[in-house]
Formats: sequence, structure tokens, C-alpha cells
Amino acid sequence: MRSSNNTNQGFSQQQTKKNNTTLLFNLIRKRTPVSRIQLARITGLSATTVSFLVSELIENGLIYEEHDESIEGMGRKPKFLYVRGEGEYFFVIDLFRRSFFCSLYDLNIEKVDSCKVPADTSGDFDILDAMLQILDSHKIDKNLVGGVSVVYPGPVLKDHSNVLASTTELFISPDVMERNFTRMRAVFGDMPIRVDNDSSIFAFAEHIFGDRKKNVRQMTIEYSEGIGSALILTNNDAECEFYFPVEIGHIITEVGGPVCKCGNQGCFEAACNIIKIIGSVNEKAGLSLPTEDGFDSEINKDSMRAIGQLLDEGSKPVTEALNEAVEKITRWLVGIISADQPDYIYLCGGIVLLGEKFLDMINAELKKYTIMNQDNSMTVKHSIVDHEIKRKGAAVMILNEVYSFEN
Repeated sequence: MRSSNNTNQGFSQQQTKKNNTTLLFNLIRKRTPVSRIQLARITGLSATTVSFLVSELIENGLIYEEHDESIEGMGRKPKFLYVRGEGEYFFVIDLFRRSFFCSLYDLNIEKVDSCKVPADTSGDFDILDAMLQILDSHKIDKNLVGGVSVVYPGPVLKDHSNVLASTTELFISPDVMERNFTRMRAVFGDMPIRVDNDSSIFAFAEHIFGDRKKNVRQMTIEYSEGIGSALILTNNDAECEFYFPVEIGHIITEVGGPVCKCGNQGCFEAACNIIKIIGSVNEKAGLSLPTEDGFDSEINKDSMRAIGQLLDEGSKPVTEALNEAVEKITRWLVGIISADQPDYIYLCGGIVLLGEKFLDMINAELKKYTIMNQDNSMTVKHSIVDHEIKRKGAAVMILNEVYSFEN
């Protein structure tokens, strides 16, 4: 019995030390530059404890300490702590319909390198090969890789361990992903691999790289060939408390409407995604802009840009065609606001290529409705997040997981 108590006590002391080290590291990366004295004041830990744990972080290559020469005056310059970017690295794998992006970020979430890799004709691909090529080209030791964040445009398992079968035609199955994860672990060992829905990461990135509002329910809608969204709930320190995907693209808005890839009829995504918007403008404005039935299509993006330019130039047929889409989108948004009660809504994806004038049309139409939320009003904004910023958000997400507290 005595031996068991000693074992538990030793484990508790180890856990406390690890959590205190994690606390200090997270404060350094979020408040850098910061001094040891400041860390002791913020955390309430003794100066001796802070000094010991900080010295370990320096020894492990995660942070460094140097004098601030910019401070004027005689005497000894104060020392401050900084995160050492090359102390650890994180991969982000961003999956698309027939390809993926493999990006490497350092401990400061600065991008080291990125490459786009096509899948083969069967839909299989080798993530590990792309990862090793990037590490080799920059002469980075594989033991410095701290984790991998996988961005998936579809549903994922609750524990973020793998993807689920997606309604979009991605040609990426859970079996393909599991084979890739097994290959990774054979080389990198038992490092964290986290899989997240892309809408969740869009929302998370909007919060951390955007306004960082306090105590809000913030919704980001990724509106392209597919339509998804996620809610972020923040606390009084503007930290993200929770984030979770919200299924809004497959709300049935047109009974007996077009058949959706999910198998239902009349889903909003099937009735009013960007492919449908381009088609409607072509029909009503006598245009012949091309479309492609594929996720994140450059053809669709170019057509959306062309429509946005015609709208800015005051094309009456294009404006009239888009008014119909605005009415559909607004009615859909009113239902979402009533159900999910967001304080703010941000749009990202292909829809933003229609420009600010189209966004003004949506907000003008919204004012005609009684908005059933706390403020009885809503202004929709464009998100700052594109795919590059989304990937950066995914890097922060895996970094946060690696340096989280143990229970």
C-alpha cells in the first residue's frame, strides 16, 4: 500500500511538472517577448520553479533567451524569452478532391515549405513520401516533427482519429487514410495525428487570425461547391472554448428540388451552391461561363470572379440573376440565425469572389426580416481566411493539442 502511494505521488509530481512546463511554454509563445520575472508574476509559480522549468525548455531547444539591446540606458540589459522556431515542426495535410497540399510549419507557425500532390487514378496517394521530401530538402531531422494536422472536407470521427465517408466525391476513403497514418507512424513513431473537418478549421482560423472577440458565438460559413460551417464559442479572454461543425448545407429548402449528392432532394447546397449560381447567371444573363463539378475548382473560381466583375460594372441582367440567389441565401441565413443564434457570421470560400457588392445585397435583404437572435439584427461579413490561412490555423490546432494540459 505504501509503495502504491509513493508511485501515485511520483506520478502526480511528474504530471504537475509537465503541466507547469506546458503553462510556461504556452505563455511564452502567446506573450513573447516575456521575462522569467513576468512569468512568475503571471503564473504565481515561485521564481525558482520558473527558472528551473525555463532552463529545461531552453535545453530542449524550444525557446531561447537574449538581452533586449533596444532598451536605452546604462547598466545590464534585461533578458527576454522567445520561441525557437526550429525547435519543432508540424505538418498540415490539406485534402482536396483529387490532390492534397503538404505544408510544414515551424514552432512559430511560420511556413517552411509546401507542395501540391495529385492522387493517382485509383484515388490513393502517399502522404509520407511528400513529408519526407520536404524534410530532406530542408535538412530537418524527422525526430523534430511534433505532429500532423489533417484537413478534410467532410465528416470526421468524434475523436479526430480518421475521416468518415464524405458525401462529396473526394475519392478519399477511411481505408486510404488509415494506410497513410500507419506509414507515418512507422517512420515518426507515436506522434499525434489529428483529423478535422475543414469548416471547423476555417472557423478556428477566422477567430485566431481575425478580431478575436470575447464571449461570442461566431459562425464561419465555407460556401463553395459544397457548403459547410462551424461555430466558435469564446470566453472572456477571447480564447476559443469550443468549436464544432454545424450541418447547414444539407438543410432542405426546396421540397422536391434538385437531387443532392447526399441522396436527399432540395438541400440548399444542391439548390444554391456556386455551381448553381453560375448556371443561373448563365441562363438569365445569356452568358456561357464554364463550370466544373469538382471541389475547389479553379474553373468555378474564374467564373465567379467574372460574375463579380460584371456585377461591379453594373450589368443589369447579372444583377437581376443574382437577386434571386440573394433571396434564397437570405431566407436560408434567417433560419440558421434563428436555430444556432450566432453573434457574427463570416463567409469564406468561392462565394466571396462575387465581391463586396454582392455581400451588400445580402445584408440589405437581411434587414427586411425580423432576425430572431439576441440583438434582433445581423451583418454578414467576408472572412479573412483563405486556404493558406486555413492551413496555418490547422498548424495552430495541432500545436495546441501537443502542448495541452494532462488531466
